[in-house]
Amino acid sequence: MSIPKGLNNTINQFLNASEGRHLIGNNPLFYEADIALIKSISKLDRIRYAASDREATKVFEAAAQTEFYIARTPVMMEGRIELLQYYRQKSVCTNYHRYGNLGERALQYEAI
Repeated sequence: MSIPKGLNNTINQFLNASEGRHLIGNNPLFYEADIALIKSISKLDRIRYAASDREATKVFEAAAQTEFYIARTPVMMEGRIELLQYYRQKSVCTNYHRYGNLGERALQYEAI
């Protein structure tokens, strides 16, 4: 979790208290400036801002240059909806050609 340097609000205080530390477990908290966050974009999977008004313009512009996804929608309290921001869908499909050409799979059927 990356937090801007110098940010002092109730959420930051909660995360540094014992309850917050218990919530985030062994995951580290990084206090970094926007420039450091921009430099680490290539190493990150995605960035999630808590609200669209908290997004730094410089970070957004740097992400747009590399087509990096930044989630900016408001955080939802319903976990199954919020987790859609982090879900990556992949599908695998095996199709047969409409004229019956099986390609390499035809070799499997010849062996039978």
